[in-house]
Amino acid sequence: MLLLRPLEEAVREVEDLDDSLPSGDKIDEGIKSLIIGLRRWGIETQASCEGDKASLPYPYVDVNESCLPLLVEAIRLYYAANSKGRGVWDPHYQWVIRPFFGMVRMQPQDISRLLTELQQEAREFGEFLQRFEQAAEPS
Repeated sequence: MLLLRPLEEAVREVEDLDDSLPSGDKIDEGIKSLIIGLRRWGIETQASCEGDKASLPYPYVDVNESCLPLLVEAIRLYYAANSKGRGVWDPHYQWVIRPFFGMVRMQPQDISRLLTELQQEAREFGEFLQRFEQAAEPS
């Protein structure tokens, strides 16, 4: 059973991460919502970027491999919630998981779209994970 952490706890944890990063770095604002959402789900994030035109023009999050089942479930539920009634495959709301140096990297499926669109999608995914309510277990 999925055990979501209290949202306030995940927010505090991400704020604490901001304070502990080297060189005064902060988690990018354009990805922070997604980091909070993932951490609420118990998904241990290792690195992230909101994307930038000079390097990787798309947002991404690197995650500990041990969290892969939770990550797959989060992506599945997000896609299912946003594709209801459309009846067609929609490249929006599609996030993929790729191996990345002993971790896995989650990024948008279609990275050819505008960076601002991809960043908005990352925020929406994070907000979905933050708002998600568990269904009660049947008795």
